[in-house]
Amino acid sequence: MTRPRTLHDTQLYRTAREVFLEQGPGAPVKEIARRLEVSQAAVLQRAGTKTKLMLKALCPGTPPSLDVLFSPLAQDAQVIDVLAPLCHELLDFITRSVPGLILARGANLPLDELAPTDPPPHLALRQVLGQWLHQAGVRGSWGKAEALVSAMEARALNLYLGGDAFVDKDAKAFITDLLNDVDFNTAGSLP
Repeated sequence: MTRPRTLHDTQLYRTAREVFLEQGPGAPVKEIARRLEVSQAAVLQRAGTKTKLMLKALCPGTPPSLDVLFSPLAQDAQVIDVLAPLCHELLDFITRSVPGLILARGANLPLDELAPTDPPPHLALRQVLGQWLHQAGVRGSWGKAEALVSAMEARALNLYLGGDAFVDKDAKAFITDLLNDVDFNTAGSLP
């Protein structure tokens, strides 16, 4: 007799996410169990209900590398030099989270249960980034934070809806152009 396969949360929710994104909210738990080579009962015992499984699987988690935004800009640093690597990570996070948010909304899942933080991750990104830009002395910091996050969300949505045919640049070129198009000048004030 073989020992039952151990089911780890990471692989459960990763596989569930793949199945739900491929097949939609109507995807059978049986398919998740099949891919994991466990019983449907094992999946539900671990997750509770299909709704809880979907919420956890589609949850975007928390954005990476925001620690840099909780520290003031170093005296000799340029805003754009700090933002460039951060924006690449944020774009990756947003690109992974948008499909799950769309699916959860379409399935009428309680979105307040989907977000692990208060405020939800995408709003928190805007707030933390806007505050950091403001402290760095960037004019129009809140609008620029909104523009950066919104542009990344729009790209993620287009990529999800149409794949590479709906976006005209690779991610690195997109971030480079986006950051070059936003004025991060910290001198003076608006007329």
